[in-house]
Amino acid sequence: MKPNNFDDLRYELKFNAKAFKYNEIIDSIRYGPHGYRQEHPSQTLNNLYFDTPNYAAFEDNVSGASNRAKLRLRWYDPLKDPRKIFLEAKLKRNYYGWKIRDKIELSFPVENLPISSLVKEIGQQASDELKIKLDYSCVPTLINRYHRDYFISYDGKLRITVDSIIKFSDPRGAKFINRALHLNTPDICVLEYKCAVNDYELLKETVSKISLVRTRNSKYIIGMSSVFGC
Repeated sequence: MKPNNFDDLRYELKFNAKAFKYNEIIDSIRYGPHGYRQEHPSQTLNNLYFDTPNYAAFEDNVSGASNRAKLRLRWYDPLKDPRKIFLEAKLKRNYYGWKIRDKIELSFPVENLPISSLVKEIGQQASDELKIKLDYSCVPTLINRYHRDYFISYDGKLRITVDSIIKFSDPRGAKFINRALHLNTPDICVLEYKCAVNDYELLKETVSKISLVRTRNSKYIIGMSSVFGC
């Protein structure tokens, strides 16, 4: 899978912090010297991740493979129509990242469909590109849910998301998403700085002043580590 054009590529740098620092982090973004504003209202995100039977996506992410991908079904709360959700492939090539997304309209809200029926309906509506990916990564392996705040610099070059109240569930063996086994979740919040490829030097300068722990571990790795008891 390739990006449609150069403008689709972006750099992403992640930082982890203890959950109790959430208010401090939000204040530092809003009132700090770099000039960020709220890009749009905060919301709750839900993701159902898919992987191969031998967890190839997880292994690629853990090993830091230069070419890797994650496939997920994403929906947002609150929804005017809870049947409208998105199938996304999030791809990474070296330091660059991009997404491919299909809109999916289910026959029933996602929580009311058996997971097997959910996968079938997604496959029937997915584009050829994502259908191939779903056929390969056909096993629902993780559910996560979190609150997300969105910020953008006043010049529009840098974006920040702050994810908090992160929860994980294990859908393997569950008939419905809302019956998935709840997992222990690290008490953290995750900051992600994002920019277009041409603005990477500005991003590096900005994050050099941040006193937080940078990590390459995605929420998928963190959640799957809970699944495996790591």
